[in-house]
Amino acid sequence: VNALGGFVKTYEVAPRRADMATLKVSTEQIIEALQRNNRNDGAGRLDQGEEAILVRVAGALTSLEEIANIRISNVDGNSFALRQLADIRLGAMERYGSVTVDGNSEAVQGLVIGLRGANARHVVKGVKEKLAELQPALPDGTEINVFYDRSQLIEQAVGTVGEALLQAVLLVLIVLGLF
Repeated sequence: VNALGGFVKTYEVAPRRADMATLKVSTEQIIEALQRNNRNDGAGRLDQGEEAILVRVAGALTSLEEIANIRISNVDGNSFALRQLADIRLGAMERYGSVTVDGNSEAVQGLVIGLRGANARHVVKGVKEKLAELQPALPDGTEINVFYDRSQLIEQAVGTVGEALLQAVLLVLIVLGLF
């Protein structure tokens, strides 16, 4: 599922250079402390032939307060809370587009892409089941609106292929009968 629109929450740490210099703490020390305290393992994308598997590792830190309380030691062995060196705030990931419903209000679009060779009928059925499962868990005022459903296209295509096969069988029988 590719998501477009909306905001993805981030926790941002903006070091204050003057405070870092005064307390003798480097940027690398801040990065190491964040990684160590968040047990943040590598994440990214694993390519396997024509497929890509996205790997997401959720960190242990879950609030601004937890991040602000991370302890960092300087070269002299003194320990400081991260809040003494940096501003910690909520932010959002860089957006690469937006989606609107009516040209005014913003929405989030989820685009489901089936893998090559997947049974499209099964994919659509699975998506419909998952949407029905998700609907009751949505926050108040949030709803799922399907604006393009391929199931009709799939049914028409299957019907057309079935009709063509039936016509071909009839033609072969007629030709065999003539011979």
